[in-house]
Amino acid sequence: MKRFAALLDNLFQTRKTDLHLEYLQQYFSSIEEKDRDWALYFLSGKNLPRSRASKQILAWMEEIVSFPAWLVEKSNDMVGDRMETFILLMPNPDSVSNITLDDFCKELIGKRKDHDLVFKSWLNSLWDQFSGREILVLNRIVAGTLKSPVSLITLSEVISKVYDEDYFVTYLGLHDWNWAQNKISFLELVESKKKLRPEPFPSMPVRPLKNEPTDLGEPGNWQIEQKWDGIRVQWVYRDGVNFLWSREKQFLNPHFPEFTIPEGSQDLVLDGELMALENGRPLSREVLLKRLKKSKISRKELDASNFVFVAFDILEDAGKDLRKQKLEKRREILERRVAELPKSARIVLSEILSFDQWSQATEIRKGSREKFSEGIILKRRDSKYSDKRQKKDWYKWESEELSIKAVLLYAQVDPKRRANLYSFYTFAVWKGEELVPVAKTGTGLSDHSIMEISLFV
Repeated sequence: MKRFAALLDNLFQTRKTDLHLEYLQQYFSSIEEKDRDWALYFLSGKNLPRSRASKQILAWMEEIVSFPAWLVEKSNDMVGDRMETFILLMPNPDSVSNITLDDFCKELIGKRKDHDLVFKSWLNSLWDQFSGREILVLNRIVAGTLKSPVSLITLSEVISKVYDEDYFVTYLGLHDWNWAQNKISFLELVESKKKLRPEPFPSMPVRPLKNEPTDLGEPGNWQIEQKWDGIRVQWVYRDGVNFLWSREKQFLNPHFPEFTIPEGSQDLVLDGELMALENGRPLSREVLLKRLKKSKISRKELDASNFVFVAFDILEDAGKDLRKQKLEKRREILERRVAELPKSARIVLSEILSFDQWSQATEIRKGSREKFSEGIILKRRDSKYSDKRQKKDWYKWESEELSIKAVLLYAQVDPKRRANLYSFYTFAVWKGEELVPVAKTGTGLSDHSIMEISLFV
């Protein structure tokens, strides 16, 4: 239990992915199997059913804390979380506990239905054996409110390396697995997932075009498509099962369940872009990100869905790897396969834009913003599909950036981050002699910059 609490403490102390990977690898390389499965259960974003409400736990802690109410409130203003405040004010433990994470979870499950007085006594005995962050983790598990500080992408990357398993099979295992209910070990579940063949191909990189397109040679050797503000996705369909994987290797099916190719279709793997449309007009990427934040999608949302998959390449057809074929040939196969699929699959073809001269390509790029596009993509017609970064076959030529000069009007504490950091900002522009707020944001700055602003404030 102490090792798991220490792991969480380390993970919560930083947002750097490389440190998360290091801490997780150290932990899972030496942890016992039963504790491993519980740790994976919680780190994958799952929780045990609530045994007691946070409000009840806080009331019991308040009975132990021997500080005046005004001091507790002042402390809470600085800490920003009442549970953490009480933990900082708790007395030092009388003894040291060696209880494992597995033993604690089993005891908790067995005591869930105990009378409050019995449960309180048991919880008090644990508080006497733990300190600080350990109690915080313990309380969060009891209340069913423990949050994972790592993404499934990071967790899957570590676990697949530590146990020498395929990343995508590992991800599906972590996503579907419920140790608290079925008691099948994680590695047993991963073994059962291998027959699904969910793996996408490494994505073809799109390099930024830094020079004029005339440097690319004859325009007839290239094709142009719009660069949309969506989410790049590989749609893997094998043996009647659909898998949608983002370029960052996130499994998207739970967030976009409306995307299904019906059983009976031949296997295929498509590369494309998830987009939202309204009356034929592309909507902002924020619409997609809003859906990504939801774990459950209602029937009403599915019926009103305006999402589509814009397919621009096909990498596998009926089990045949097409990546070594030229783009022109792959496009022919893509058009045929998309035409065979029902409209319910929500797949549309990426339009190839007509041009003869580079000057026309320049004009198309200039008009991209009017089409709610970010620019254009240039692809060599004879290009093979490869993930090699040095390949110079696909380029993105984005629209000229727009910029403004703004005044930082307010710096606020972001409740989603540490309470003593000012990381949420309001910007304004001058209108005559008046400052008019135009934007709010909590993203885009490094930890160092946020700390610098917080110290200034």
